[in-house]
Amino acid sequence: MGRHIARAIDETVGAIAQALDLGRRQFRRAGATALDLARFIPASDEAVTDVAQDIFSGATITRYAAAVATGTDDFAVICQLGTDLVTRLFSSTGTLIRTYSTIAVTASPSVCIEAAAGLSNQVVIGYVATDGLSATFITYNLTTGATVATRAGSFTSAGTVVNVNVVRIATAMVVISASLTGGSEPEPFVRRFPWTPATDTQLTGHDVRDAKMVSTMLSSSELFFASQYGDATVGGTPNLLLSIANTTENITPQMSKDLEVADTTSVLPPEIVLDASTGKVYWANATANPDGTTTPQLTEFELSSTDRRQVAVLGNLAYIA
Repeated sequence: MGRHIARAIDETVGAIAQALDLGRRQFRRAGATALDLARFIPASDEAVTDVAQDIFSGATITRYAAAVATGTDDFAVICQLGTDLVTRLFSSTGTLIRTYSTIAVTASPSVCIEAAAGLSNQVVIGYVATDGLSATFITYNLTTGATVATRAGSFTSAGTVVNVNVVRIATAMVVISASLTGGSEPEPFVRRFPWTPATDTQLTGHDVRDAKMVSTMLSSSELFFASQYGDATVGGTPNLLLSIANTTENITPQMSKDLEVADTTSVLPPEIVLDASTGKVYWANATANPDGTTTPQLTEFELSSTDRRQVAVLGNLAYIA
């Protein structure tokens, strides 16, 4: 996966945004009508270096998501550009390789994307309908742009779809998921389905009850995602890292942070990302100060560490496991 480190920036609204370092590359929204590509090497650079400007432009940009095409140095982006959702593939220098689709969607509440070269050779996108009552997932052939499969009814009538996500768990299989409210459940919940786009085969879905998906998912033997607990604007809303089995209902809380200061206004913070060169994981999110001011932060941690003793520091307290 290379060195993929999440970084929270949004110079337009002063809150956390979907900014993802893709192989030391990073997207940032330049104003409200352009998306730029920039470079930043963690622990080395002191400033962000522009690589390409206006890879998307011409209308208001309200939402976007990006993913490295695993096995290449290219990257795919889905962007809400005005009243259209546009999906494109770029080289590492920001050169447009191809456009996969332009879909008329007035204002999608959430979008997601996954891309992989090699045997997978697919780009998978997901988006929520403007009314929030359904979500659609589409798979394209990475190299030709042809549509492989469309899955549109997985979350219809289940409630209001707040966020969507897609993550690859095998060469031919992805997991599509959504964070929902309402419907038959009294509490927020996350529903997911394993899906094989090549044959358009969807397996039995499972729910994570009393959970909110406030990050994209990471696949590392199991699925990991951030969840918030509680409904207060500020206070009583810690961020939890949950792990769930790929195809069963098994759920394990792994860690928590931001007790009583988690920001509940962020729609979908940046990635939870694995740095394959070190085995460390990076989780970017927004926290709310006691006065309600939103502040981005980045947390580095290890999953499934074999170290005998692990230490976490919160304020002036150290917790030793």
